[in-house]
Amino acid sequence: MGCPDDAIAVIGTAEFSRRLRQPERHGLQVPYSASFDLTRRCNLRCVHCYVRPRDATNGDLPTSAAMVVLERLSRGGVLFLVLTGGEPLLRPDFANLYRHAKELGIIPTIFTNATLVTPRILDLLSSLPPRRIEITIYGHTAPTYEAVTGVPGSHRRFREGVEALLRRGLLVRLKSMVLRRNAHELDAMKGWAESLGCEFRYDALVHPHADGSPAPLEERLAPEAVAALQFRTPDDRREFERYLTELGDDLAPRSRLFECGAGSMTLHVDAAGSAHPCMLWRDHPYPILEQDLDARWLEHVRRFRDLPSPAGECVRCHDRGLCNCCPPLARMETCGPTTPPRFYCRLAAARRALLGPTASAASDRPCV
Repeated sequence: MGCPDDAIAVIGTAEFSRRLRQPERHGLQVPYSASFDLTRRCNLRCVHCYVRPRDATNGDLPTSAAMVVLERLSRGGVLFLVLTGGEPLLRPDFANLYRHAKELGIIPTIFTNATLVTPRILDLLSSLPPRRIEITIYGHTAPTYEAVTGVPGSHRRFREGVEALLRRGLLVRLKSMVLRRNAHELDAMKGWAESLGCEFRYDALVHPHADGSPAPLEERLAPEAVAALQFRTPDDRREFERYLTELGDDLAPRSRLFECGAGSMTLHVDAAGSAHPCMLWRDHPYPILEQDLDARWLEHVRRFRDLPSPAGECVRCHDRGLCNCCPPLARMETCGPTTPPRFYCRLAAARRALLGPTASAASDRPCV
């Protein structure tokens, strides 16, 4: 029996996913979206990378174990899955794992640098298309791109990979991490992406390395420069104005350590096969290779989300949503989850200043 045309509402996958992941409507649940590091290895040596171990050689999960992870994610209710790394196409069994995810009903997104796209990969993705393929641009010209990646010839292979994927009609999203050594080419990168008909986005928030090294921070722009970049378009400005209108200057003091959707809206599996509520917070691993994402996961996440907030400057700060800092990021730079790095405090102040009089600051804000 058909439905009248005016009874059919069509929404995009982003809105569909957002509606599914509303814990206030559904209670604590296994996230519908997750990410999975298929490998720690990468064929590039990017100067700003915070995830690539300095000694990464192999150590990847065997194919059988990686398939178990996919099966447990699917049984738990994960619908959207980012296949990432490292560089996921480095795995010789990538095609087998990808097919298995599709057979399980998972809708995959692939994060890749596109330098390892082969005819075999093109045939696979053409026959079983992912939700999308996200590819990072490290520079518009070869000298800039390879100054970031540290690998001669990588710019040419990246370009060829992107163009080959587009010729197959696959949905490609291009993105960039804006660094000191490539910021001068941001407009050119954006223009090239638009000339290909690709959506383009960028980020400028560089983090320390996961092993504690601050070396990547040498590539981070000053907070005032980051704020200026993020206010270049009317859409960006409206986003922050909407945030401040909804939030106001009466943000209640933080009572719990985590105010985000970690564990209820996000789930990350590392390359060793441990599941985490957050990609950057590894203190509460869950043995997904041994246990399903069932009531045990929910109890695991409940304990994590009930952690009280320790004392610190972030507890009463009215700008703690505007600064983009969170407990994992704070701890990566200061060793304290509620001790804010001054970079983020200055970033919040710079954003407030750019918003103008409509964004008056609270008098007790301690962070600048």
